Amino acid sequence: MGKLYLPPGRCSWACRRCHGLAYAGQREIPAYRAIRRAQKIRERLGGSINLYLPFPERPRGMHWRKYFALRNIDEALSLRVRAHMESED
Repeated sequence: MGKLYLPPGRCSWACRRCHGLAYAGQREIPAYRAIRRAQKIRERLGGSINLYLPFPERPRGMHWRKYFALRNIDEALSLRVRAHMESED
């Protein structure tokens, strides 16, 4: 469960929408969010969070279908990050 923080100077009894509160992930730059998600996938598979290293091998006991689904998500996230990095240049 995430934490929401109240901006200073606001009354404490109102809904989160009234205060303009959001979770940290909702305020993240999309490219950074994609990097974080890809790192989580790689860490879950027992690999390094370094996106420049090859994708980790399938862990023993994991179904191939799940492994390929995670690999496809990682590839889509990597493409999103590369596109963002190229657009900044």
